Amino acid sequence: MLRPWSNQLACRRAVAGSPSRGGGSGRRGFTLVEIIAVLALIAILSVVVAPVLIRVFDRLAREAEEKRMAGLIEGLRTHVLRNRNVPFTNNFAAALAQEMGLDADNVSTNARGLRRVYLVDPAITNTIPIPFTQNWVGVTNNLPALLGVMLISSISRDLPTNVVSGFAPSSAAFSNAWYTVDDALPAGWNWEGDPEDLVMERMNLRDLFVEVTLNYDTWTISFTNRGRFTIDNSTTNRLPGFSTVFTTHYLASTMLGLHSHTGISDTLQVSEILRDPAAYVYEIDTWRGRLFTGRGVRLLGGIDLQAAHDLFLAAPWNVNAKGNPAVTQRMVVDAMADYMVEYLAWASAGFPSKSKDIIDAKKELDTAVTYLIFKPNNEDK
Repeated sequence: MLRPWSNQLACRRAVAGSPSRGGGSGRRGFTLVEIIAVLALIAILSVVVAPVLIRVFDRLAREAEEKRMAGLIEGLRTHVLRNRNVPFTNNFAAALAQEMGLDADNVSTNARGLRRVYLVDPAITNTIPIPFTQNWVGVTNNLPALLGVMLISSISRDLPTNVVSGFAPSSAAFSNAWYTVDDALPAGWNWEGDPEDLVMERMNLRDLFVEVTLNYDTWTISFTNRGRFTIDNSTTNRLPGFSTVFTTHYLASTMLGLHSHTGISDTLQVSEILRDPAAYVYEIDTWRGRLFTGRGVRLLGGIDLQAAHDLFLAAPWNVNAKGNPAVTQRMVVDAMADYMVEYLAWASAGFPSKSKDIIDAKKELDTAVTYLIFKPNNEDK
């Protein structure tokens, strides 16, 4: 008996769609055993690879934090020198944020959302107040070798709860942190984090100060005509009267101005941007670049010659000076410079017995000086 036509067609489609015994183009899914094997392999790889990846990510995070912390400590240094101010916890983050163009949160918190700590040695207050703002007096105390402040951060977990911004609990506790080597935990810390995750940056404020000594000759200086000085264009300040020597410390890059004792406008004699220790003495109404060590023969320095040069040019001109045009102080200085140049040439030639150039230069200098100090009707006075 023949099957209906529709049943025959269905059978043919079923036969055509089934794979042949010798293979074919048909597909089959993963078996349960294969899926379990793949999952087991993934689990094994995760156990082996995940810690390695975590360490790699932590190392990259630490390197990034070290760079950022180094930038912050440099920003703190710049802020101190630029603003003549050492901030404390109440304005530390804001001060660095303004200096570096950051948000305050980016100063007080790292990329992993963990707090950074600004730690200050409490022993600093034996020398300077914190916060510190420089004035004309500077720091008259003897500065110890260390005036330390630190930035501390962690890339794994929050720092110990007793490690907070501000003064360390003691100078000993601060020293423990200051002298901790890399990848070690500061002595006395109770912390479950990995020491390798700590990032510490240090700054010694002592390195930012420059010693300055100002004094005067009591033989020629009275109480009323001691020299004056300015700090960063402040009003002029008279040297203290309790001693002939005034020794203090100012932050590097401070502008020191040395003025005559009159204390009025246009009294500046010497100015210097402080970089290295400096010493000046005020004697005979003039600042000189050395300590006054008593009366007697003393060698002149370059600052003395510069001061003499400046005072000579600034002195009133003799309206009776001779010459056409009349000789001025500038012309005398130029003649002196020409004479010194010719003297060097004469010396380099072995001091020959006849040298027209040096003789002519000497005559020009003698003439310039004579004409400048000319007084009519009484040239010898």
